[in-house]
Amino acid sequence: MIKKALNLIAIIFLVYYSTVAQTQFTEEFKNNKRQWSVSENKDIKTNVENGFYVMQHKRNEASYNFWKDFAMAEDGDFYIETKLIQTTGVDNWGYGIVWGARGWDNSFRFMISSNGMFTITGYNTEKFFQWQEWKNSDKIKPLGQFNTLAIKKKGTQLFFYINNTLVYTHAFEKFFGSKIGFIVGRSMTIKADFIKVKYEQLRINMVKNINSNYKKKNLGTSVNSKYSEIAPIISPDGNTLYIGREHDPRNIGEKNKYDVWYATRKEDGSWTTMKQMKSPINNSGDNLVIAVSPDGNTLWLEGLYTQSGGHLSDQGISISHRTTTGWSIPKKVVIENFYNKNEYESYCPTIDRKILIMSIERDDTYGSKDLYVSFRLPNGNYSQPFNMGTDINTFLNEGTPFIASDNKTLYFYSYGHFGY
Repeated sequence: MIKKALNLIAIIFLVYYSTVAQTQFTEEFKNNKRQWSVSENKDIKTNVENGFYVMQHKRNEASYNFWKDFAMAEDGDFYIETKLIQTTGVDNWGYGIVWGARGWDNSFRFMISSNGMFTITGYNTEKFFQWQEWKNSDKIKPLGQFNTLAIKKKGTQLFFYINNTLVYTHAFEKFFGSKIGFIVGRSMTIKADFIKVKYEQLRINMVKNINSNYKKKNLGTSVNSKYSEIAPIISPDGNTLYIGREHDPRNIGEKNKYDVWYATRKEDGSWTTMKQMKSPINNSGDNLVIAVSPDGNTLWLEGLYTQSGGHLSDQGISISHRTTTGWSIPKKVVIENFYNKNEYESYCPTIDRKILIMSIERDDTYGSKDLYVSFRLPNGNYSQPFNMGTDINTFLNEGTPFIASDNKTLYFYSYGHFGY
């Protein structure tokens, strides 16, 4: 079945990548051009001032992370170094480097405490693990003095340094994500003097002979509003535009839920004013169109509906047909052995509806979300989703698939394939 997928769908990437020589990112906090998080609330206070990134954690529990994304080659060597000082707070809790992170719940952490101890820990899908338990080290300087921490990956090994002294080694483990930065424990203030990251950067290889003369044009106030418009879908004949609109007070659901709105193309090429679709397409949940049949009489919709047209679930997809009195109550599209461990998902069927591509997270996912393929079965259901493999999927997110009308060209976003 997987081989069939490769035969049926010839993938053309918008961008793909290869590694180049190591590049170096150096941040000395002379300003905040790189837009590190600067904020203040009851839990934290952060600022870039006097050549330092100052991170204050006010709470007496847990930790906070402050990070940036890096387009690093997954299997390449890297080196991370930072110089930190604890200026106030408890001396028996940790601060240091966080790397390879997707979020706090999927991350690696190298921490020291001002009372002379270090640890190397992390979380894998919220499950805590510990490579090195808290251990004494006479290389750690106390509160009020700078400590330099470094992590080096060479081949299959990781090396951890405190003030230029090797303190621990461990086999490299696959990143959860692309974030690198700082972790600050409870009730303390930390200043970062600098952070340096040397890594094998991914580079963009552009599609050859691509038409670069396209220009973005705002569709104007007939389509756009002061509210949020997302997920545009155009019918195959190009004459109907469907969107999801959030926060419009006329929406059926809660303020932060999306309703489906639509506009039709005028003879001069402009669009009519957006109109809101009524029940049963819109209900109290998030409502979005994901595809339109060639004749315009069938809508594929995100989410599942009750038998009366109410909201049942944000997971899954449904189909509604145009009738003489409006649109039918959407019915569930059955995908065998379907489950999604991620909060988000996106779908796209081919124009003949024989193939369904989806962005979801499953047990065999390489990163956060991967692209999967399902095939229509004789009974009208779709097969169990098959992972589309590492040519497409990376250790990071892939999503919003769109299959061109040739059934051969697949567009999608990726955090793992380097781009602009």
